[in-house]
Amino acid sequence: MEIKHKRVFQPVEVEIFGLSEVAEDYCRLAEAINLYSVRRGINRFEGLALAFDHLAQRSRAGAKAVSGHEDLQAFVACRTVLSCKTLASHLNTNTSEFLAKVLEWSRRSDALYKLIMEREGTPVFSRVKPILEEAQSAAELVVISSS
Repeated sequence: MEIKHKRVFQPVEVEIFGLSEVAEDYCRLAEAINLYSVRRGINRFEGLALAFDHLAQRSRAGAKAVSGHEDLQAFVACRTVLSCKTLASHLNTNTSEFLAKVLEWSRRSDALYKLIMEREGTPVFSRVKPILEEAQSAAELVVISSS
């Protein structure tokens, strides 16, 4: 989860939303929400909305950097399913430059994460698959993950 947030979501957010002026503050805030709080593991769009809301409240520079984030707040508030598919569908009937950037962020993040996993794999869990395959011969297994 840390790889996805620190090496994928945050750098892409900083680039797409032009957060370089407030990047350090923003990343600290985003990590506190998405990695080190009871909200750990929340949906990416909810986490982004919370982080942008907090950033906008902290400073004028933060508010300026995420100008238009109210569109994301509204999208998150009115949807039961939050995904690229529902966001793309929402954009078909609701014009928002900010939400278009959110969709770009999500798609680029997915592509970057896939590239990192292809290049580096998941070293922490490198033996999980063979161990589960071996254990499957002796028991029924179910793997539950929120990520």
